[in-house]
Amino acid sequence: MRSFESLSSDDKGELTLEAEVTYGDIGIGREWKILLLNLEEEYVKKKLETRLMELNRAEKSNAATEELMREISVLSRRIQDVKKQAGDINTLL
Repeated sequence: MRSFESLSSDDKGELTLEAEVTYGDIGIGREWKILLLNLEEEYVKKKLETRLMELNRAEKSNAATEELMREISVLSRRIQDVKKQAGDINTLL
């Protein structure tokens, strides 16, 4: 793969134009923030899924569930916060 600097001026111009058309004036900072929020949402969803399975097992064995329920609540709120942040960023685009 060739680096950007090694491309001809025509190729650089074409790639620059393509990037501008594709992304417009969206800053790379916004793109990274959206990407990180999406990754966090996926991570928290997986963690929530695991905790829900643990809660199910705990309920079947009559084990204490209070701590798991608190953690599930925190994870659910975090997912909603991440979705709201991502939505706010997308609204600005």
